[in-house]
Amino acid sequence: MNQCIRNLYTSPVKDRPNRDINYANYWSSPDYQKLPYYRGAIFAFYLDNTIKQASKGQQSLDDLMRQFKKDAEEKGQTIEHTYFVKTASQFVGKDIKNVFNKYIEQGTLMDLEEVFTQFGLSFEPEAELFDQGFQFSSDHRMVISIDSLSNAFKAGLRLGDTLSGMDMYYGNTQVPVNLQVKKGNQRIDYSFMAVKKVPIPQIKNTPQNQHLLLGNDF
Repeated sequence: MNQCIRNLYTSPVKDRPNRDINYANYWSSPDYQKLPYYRGAIFAFYLDNTIKQASKGQQSLDDLMRQFKKDAEEKGQTIEHTYFVKTASQFVGKDIKNVFNKYIEQGTLMDLEEVFTQFGLSFEPEAELFDQGFQFSSDHRMVISIDSLSNAFKAGLRLGDTLSGMDMYYGNTQVPVNLQVKKGNQRIDYSFMAVKKVPIPQIKNTPQNQHLLLGNDF
């Protein structure tokens, strides 16, 4: 879930309304292709825990999904927005139309600190994201731009440096980047963590959180 949150909240189309996920955008942009899945997963997380809370742990999203299945088999019901909202509202115990319109139709991002607090979950206020911190030329030989706030810059890498070797796992924030740089006749080795912190709340992996998310004790 934390990864899904990071994916949505760093997406360049993160808050685009549902109507923008149209044929043209969906088939021309990987960001739009992924948007409904990230958004839907986080809304499902919210709905699951809201149902658990409203039913004091007696029901969950599983029960809502079984109701969808039952209505499809017995009534030929398809899942469209009006039916979804009406049925989900019955499990939540109140009308969720405004919530659905806000977070799904309009694409507004949830206030995660507020959501996690509502469900009694402990969380970190920031997330660690992969951040290379610099760009190199098309032949991967020269640094052509660098972020002065990045760990690459703090390690000593500078604009115009020539790279003679590189060991980097793209997207991995746990493994250091190792660079060999030529400055004149000198070779310098740089090592740094390609990571930056951003204000995206993340659920802590604690026994209490696991108990709340996997148990039925709301």
